Amino acid sequence: MSHSSSATVSLSTTQPLSDILPWGSPLSVVHSTSTNEDATTQYKTHNRTLLITDSTSADGRFILHTLALQFLSSRYNIPNNDSTAAMEGAVLWITLSPVSERQVVMALRKGMQHNLSGGGGGNAAGAAVGSTNVGNPSSSSTSGRIHVVSVPLEVADAALQDEEKQPDFSHETYLKQLHQRIVHWLNHRELLSPSQLEQQQHQTQQQLPDKSSSMGPNLVIIDNGTMLSTMFGDILTNAFISSVRATLKNHSRKSSTAAAAADVAAMGGVNAPSTTVNTTNLLTIRTSSPDDGGLYQLSDEITS
Repeated sequence: MSHSSSATVSLSTTQPLSDILPWGSPLSVVHSTSTNEDATTQYKTHNRTLLITDSTSADGRFILHTLALQFLSSRYNIPNNDSTAAMEGAVLWITLSPVSERQVVMALRKGMQHNLSGGGGGNAAGAAVGSTNVGNPSSSSTSGRIHVVSVPLEVADAALQDEEKQPDFSHETYLKQLHQRIVHWLNHRELLSPSQLEQQQHQTQQQLPDKSSSMGPNLVIIDNGTMLSTMFGDILTNAFISSVRATLKNHSRKSSTAAAAADVAAMGGVNAPSTTVNTTNLLTIRTSSPDDGGLYQLSDEITS
């Protein structure tokens, strides 16, 4: 997992993380006063990869929480002729560290209650975090905008199930299925459990509506990459991370194209101010480090 970095920031800084990140908010809207009859809303999706390394005295998980809160608080209402659609940020947290699903969600909910401005912050936090079916690994969460995958728990369950059916558990198969679940989550904002994915593959393929054009920015967290490499080996880990990065790039390109086409159709030739909506799809990988901690932006920017 050696990559060249285009930006490096020390974790010891006291600046707000939103001021440090080179791309700013994961969702920003720029309006102009253009009177062009053909002026419509432009959608630009940026793809980023962020590497966070722990310091000797503290881990970088607080940055993961800050990023997650930033994405979950991102929202933009899209006006059209019939109704108002909303673009909202979402988080997929893939954990390999000794942090339970409940701890991840509770930490984020507590942070949102303190950081979301305006009245009803607690209600907004609960709506964004939603239900995660803590304690039931065979079910998936569909009600919130954050979903958590506990890899050690799923691998243990899969190994025990396969022990009854067949002698060998395939780490490669598990990572391939996890990648397929990430693709489904990006397209539908629904996290399938391993058993649900298998059921879907055995059933007649049903075309679900693709909502990716209006769902907003996505944050995929791998916490952490060092443990992932320890559990699955360097080759499988590098292949998995490369596949996720490629998937996010393709998703960014597809989302921009679909959203622009939908907006042109919705405008129906009506004159409107030109608007540019910028969204960011971010893959964040936390790793252990024997040195001072750092924050690195990997150079894989693709703008659609």
